[in-house]
Amino acid sequence: MVGVTKYKSVFLICLASLLLTSCNGASTNYPVNRLSFSEYQDTLKNFDNQLSTNGYTSWSNGLDRWWDCESYRSASYNLETENEVPWKLFGYCLSSIDGTINQYLWLKVYKEPEHLDDVTVTFLKKLNPNSKQSFNQICTALITAEIENEFKQSSQGNKNLKFVSSEVNDAIISGCVLRFTDILNLQIKWAKLGMIDQQARIKAAEEEELLQIEAQKQAEVLNSIDTNSREYITGLTIGNNFSDYSDAGAIAEKVCATARDRRVVLSSRGGIGVDPKAASFLNTNDGFQGCIDGFNGVPQD
Repeated sequence: MVGVTKYKSVFLICLASLLLTSCNGASTNYPVNRLSFSEYQDTLKNFDNQLSTNGYTSWSNGLDRWWDCESYRSASYNLETENEVPWKLFGYCLSSIDGTINQYLWLKVYKEPEHLDDVTVTFLKKLNPNSKQSFNQICTALITAEIENEFKQSSQGNKNLKFVSSEVNDAIISGCVLRFTDILNLQIKWAKLGMIDQQARIKAAEEEELLQIEAQKQAEVLNSIDTNSREYITGLTIGNNFSDYSDAGAIAEKVCATARDRRVVLSSRGGIGVDPKAASFLNTNDGFQGCIDGFNGVPQD
């Protein structure tokens, strides 16, 4: 579990750096266009196709926003207009969207909501990633909080409040909804595939560790074998006899183990019973290794 927890920390850092892009940029009259919207949509589709084809994989281009976004406060200084497009882009660029998506992943994908307060959990439970109406409800709440907290923190921002009519408010919300519908399900898919991929890696690492432990145990057993003991010498004879009866290509360890546990040696000719006294030799480490070596033709001194 330590490995899994450690991984999740690393995984979420990667998630933040690749998917949860921030709103940075030079202060200009309006946000600077980075991609045409069709190019941006093609980028998302290409990433989705890559996930479907290859499973979890990093995306070298990241998931950049359609627009290079300014910080909220500088953006609020420069949106002294009633034009719907800049206001929609302002809503599209709110970091509270990506923050909410990140919290949603913690709650619904990683199943670790411990760091979220009860109000946030209740808020996120209302978010249905397959419902545009759900996005409208969440965005309405986010935008109300943004206007209250961001605009009123500066005299310039306070002046811009006069432009926030119901039409402008709707435009901001539509931008927020656009970002949610573009990105949420893709991030959910990316996160789930990442967890599956890491769980497979952890399982493979655990299996490799078990193999190493088993190999070490076998090495310790081999190092403790007394090749001069009565059990080992008798095992050599038993294994040699098993080899004469077994089919070509039979594996010594399997033949000797079957003889020890089931008291039978199997071949295409049928099966022959193993004397209980002979089987008792195979229950010792020296005797069992002697059987293997005898089967494999190791010469007796």
